[in-house]
Amino acid sequence: MNNEDRLIARLKAQYNALPLPPTLEERICDSMKKELHEEQQNNRARGGVLRGLYRGLGTAAAALGVIAILANASPTTAQAMQQVPVLGSIAQLLTFRTYEDSQYGIDAMIQIPQLDALESPARENLQAAVDAYAQSLIHIHEESVELAQQALAEDPEIFGESMTAHQDLQCEAKVVAETDDMFCLDMNATLIMAGATQYQKHFVLDKRSGQVLSLSDLFAEGSDYAALLETEVKRQMEANAALDPNLSYFPDMVEIGPDQDFYITAQGQLVLCFSEYDVAPGYMGAQSFDIPTEAIAGALHTDLIR
Repeated sequence: MNNEDRLIARLKAQYNALPLPPTLEERICDSMKKELHEEQQNNRARGGVLRGLYRGLGTAAAALGVIAILANASPTTAQAMQQVPVLGSIAQLLTFRTYEDSQYGIDAMIQIPQLDALESPARENLQAAVDAYAQSLIHIHEESVELAQQALAEDPEIFGESMTAHQDLQCEAKVVAETDDMFCLDMNATLIMAGATQYQKHFVLDKRSGQVLSLSDLFAEGSDYAALLETEVKRQMEANAALDPNLSYFPDMVEIGPDQDFYITAQGQLVLCFSEYDVAPGYMGAQSFDIPTEAIAGALHTDLIR
């Protein structure tokens, strides 16, 4: 089962018939599945386009370009974008713009970091990736609103007495780690319908090259890093469950691909991250596994992991 199939299975399991009518539920789930799949496939391509734009505009204009791209994505986006103060973080590096919207009981609050303090080209490349991801979340929300509007027009009684759906999408950003060579940002999204499910997305930037790293970028070409990581994650699952009988995992669902979510600590340790229900029951929440460097040392192609 791939990541998109897992996502749609989790979403459908959460509805339990109450939050949204079944027909609207299916349409929103299909929309979310399509959007997240396209974001995953096209993130690098869109980042490349934006990087070219930033280089043409220059550093100062690039910051304005980021705002313009997001604000002009749709009238709803433009109305919902708000400036908020600088928030605390490691090295106090981030300011935010926040997208907020609420229609038909479908709410969204998405923090979009503005990385003005990072030097070019590092800032430009990371900003492009962050903006593309934020816009994909905004698009999910706007499509949910559109589907609710269409469903209400077709059947004014579809939501019952409340006349509203019940869906809330929130995304908060924070700095996870920063060194002279690396910067790591976490965008943690929570989707609330019948229940709440968290989805983590980390961005790891190599400051020296300006590259936003995928997991595969950390390893030598041809190395069997996925098998090494899967073996280590399953080993830790078994060890954890042996120590605490209340812990439960799905080892057969551990599949490591080139786009697996991860981050690197300030001490140089690789951490693999899984959203809720990916590799464990929902009561376990999101899961992360610290990977000992000695377990992967022979396959590494970076000095960011030590």
